Order: sequence, then structure tokens, then C-alpha cells
Amino acid sequence: ILITGGNQGSHLLNLAVEGCLDKLTKRAFIIHQCGQSKFQDFERLKEKMSDRYQVREWIDDMATVLKKVDLVICRAGINTLMELAYLNKPALVIPLPNLYQDEQNKNAKYFAKLGLVRVLPESKLSSESLLKNIAEMLKNLNSLKMRAKGARKVVIADAAQRLALETVLLYEISRI
Repeated sequence: ILITGGNQGSHLLNLAVEGCLDKLTKRAFIIHQCGQSKFQDFERLKEKMSDRYQVREWIDDMATVLKKVDLVICRAGINTLMELAYLNKPALVIPLPNLYQDEQNKNAKYFAKLGLVRVLPESKLSSESLLKNIAEMLKNLNSLKMRAKGARKVVIADAAQRLALETVLLYEISRI
């Protein structure tokens, strides 16, 4: 399982993980990107590292890690969710509340309908709720992986090429 609170980490998520870490590591191998924070989460959590729990402030090669894990616990940013859709990786998402236009909650609801994610609101995040959700997801992992494949339809694999072509066409049209 990969657990990440995003670029800057999430103190609340880190605390929830810490509170259920013993039970969690009995169920799975955990890779935890906790970020840098004023709360010294990394310094505290690195003392708990073991053969079943690896913690990092930052993961340089996230693509490789994402390919190897079976389940992701993360925020609901659109870039992350698109990567997970592309890789068919089921996830438990904890949307960051109070963002402009409630974007992460909207993202989470959309990808939940596609079958990619289960949503755990931050207001309900605790060690107990995190462990319960992870246990349920691990129990149904094969089914979740199959459902996650349906989310890949939103990924436009040749988007960069299409965008470049449109840019060239717009440039040519503007010269006429």
C-alpha cells in the first residue's frame, strides 16, 4: 500500500497512520510518503520503520512505486487521480476540504462513480476509520482492481500529441 498526503504531506493522515500502524503492517507492506512538516512527522515516524513499513519525506520515482503497489491512500487532486486511472490502481481518497470550488471533493465523487476510488472525508478520518476502510478494500482488492479499469476511459493517452497538433493548427489559422 502506498500512503501519501501529496506534495506537502498531511499531518492528519500521518497521525491516523501512526495510530493504526501496528495493525496495518500486519495486513500489508506500507510505503508512506509523509512530506516535510512543522509537526516533525517524518522524524517521529522514521523511528517506526521496519521490514513492513517504509517512510519517506519525498518519493523521487513515484511512477515506479505506483506501478508496484496494489492500493493507494491519497488526496484527491486531479493529477493523482488521472495517474491512478491510467494505471488502474484502486484508491482510498481523503479529499482536501476548503479548496477553491471544492475541487477535490468534486474529483473524488467523479472518480468514485467510475469505480476507481472510495472516499473518506477528512472530517471522518481517524486511525479507526482508516484501518477499517483499508481492511475492507484489501478484502475486496481483486474486485476493486477490476472496477478501477473502468476509470481508464477518461485518460486520453495521446493528449500531448493532440494538444501539439491543435496548437500548430491554431497558429496556422491565425496566420491566414
